[in-house]
Amino acid sequence: MLGGAGFGVGVSGSVATALLTFLASLASLLWRKRKTIKDTVSGSASGGSRTVAVPNGLLQQLLVIASVAVLVLSWLMLFGVTTIGTATDLNLGHHRPSLLLAGLVVALVAFVGGFFDETSLSLHPFYRRRLASAFSTRAVTVPAERGGGTVAVPYHRRERTTLSTYARPAGGRREFPEFVFAAAANLTGEDRTPPGLTAVSFTMGADWVGGPDVGWVRTEDLEHLAPPRLKRDLTVQAAVAISGAAVASAMGRMSRWYQIVLALSGVRLGAWLPHPVFVDKMRQARDQQGKLTDWTLPGLPRVRRATYLLRELFNLHPYEERLLLVTDGGHYENLGIVEALRRRCTTIYCVDGGGDSPPTAPGLAQAMALAETELGVRIHLDRPFDSEPGGGQGLDPAAPLAALNAALSKSPVITGTFRYPAASGLPESARGGHLYVAKASLWPQMPYELLSYAAQHPVFPHDSTGDQWFDDGQFTAYTQLGRELGKQIRRVHDL
Repeated sequence: MLGGAGFGVGVSGSVATALLTFLASLASLLWRKRKTIKDTVSGSASGGSRTVAVPNGLLQQLLVIASVAVLVLSWLMLFGVTTIGTATDLNLGHHRPSLLLAGLVVALVAFVGGFFDETSLSLHPFYRRRLASAFSTRAVTVPAERGGGTVAVPYHRRERTTLSTYARPAGGRREFPEFVFAAAANLTGEDRTPPGLTAVSFTMGADWVGGPDVGWVRTEDLEHLAPPRLKRDLTVQAAVAISGAAVASAMGRMSRWYQIVLALSGVRLGAWLPHPVFVDKMRQARDQQGKLTDWTLPGLPRVRRATYLLRELFNLHPYEERLLLVTDGGHYENLGIVEALRRRCTTIYCVDGGGDSPPTAPGLAQAMALAETELGVRIHLDRPFDSEPGGGQGLDPAAPLAALNAALSKSPVITGTFRYPAASGLPESARGGHLYVAKASLWPQMPYELLSYAAQHPVFPHDSTGDQWFDDGQFTAYTQLGRELGKQIRRVHDL
């Protein structure tokens, strides 16, 4: 027999453990942000006129943590009350109401998990629509009688931008660069990835989808075989959202403790996409007329049900599955340099907006190490420390601009050379190449309006990617920064 005191002790211990775990996690986050918080508090206490940097991303991270905490505690309270009520009524002999309540909860979970798409219940559809509303435009020529020129017109919200059509250069011009959306496919177990990485390359383009470790499939074949719900994520808008899905329940080399919380709460990005190897098996199981010849092979799931959520909760991503969890390309390699080298490019221009904390450029260093490990390509940088903050010539007057001068570098562009190995099959004369990496940074020759914005907003140009609510000033500043970085790469290239 279990008495009320026993239940009280058990419940108190469980709640205390959950609260202590959450408070410890929150304390850990605040400790990592201690410098920013300390600077904010000291600046506010001084009462001076100096503007203090309070990153929007930090405030939004705290809001997300608070929201997730409410969700988790709500789940704990729901299941805790149901379990305690059921056990108490069973002890007293009155079990029918609690059993009915427990049955309703189980039925609700089974209904949601059995009929609703797991990816559709996450933040991925919201992120996909938000990116599409901000960046999905087409160039339209205005007739001369209406003023002439070219304007950007947004896509209709119902227009399906399939990869096989919309990821191609306009008008079929082969001289225009090919669009390749670099993402990461998460794999665990089976020793298919190095320790701590748990992700492999996964790219999406007009002709091919997949990667060297998970196989390739023609984009048109994938679009033809995929069920309607999966086709929503085989579009340009979805590819952009997936390749930038930084917050996910599995994050490769960037794995964090809170992944399980993201999976449980739905505050996650990324999508479950067909495994190219399995799609190839499906294609081989059909004859030339498209009729199925092997009835033993299961098809692709029409709905990504609760089993995929369970795989996210327990971080189970085996190779032999029909769907792969595809997330941010940065979970494998953040700059896309390895993918450009995989395609044997000889001149590579890279704009690094990763926001690595100085000193050095960790994202670039990881790309260099991965290129040598996987492709045998060695990259040699010329003067990499010229891009470090504080190395640029200070602006006058020095005293009021001291904080801005400390952030200036000599040049935002890092140059280098690389060489393909003999195993690449390239002729000796075509094995060498040049690399140009422009970092999102500040330098003395920037336009005055950008330097002024940076002086008033010390976090720029390293705002958190968690900040999805840019105001007009932020959007204008980052747009202009991109143009200026492009000019700097061209200038360095022409030297």
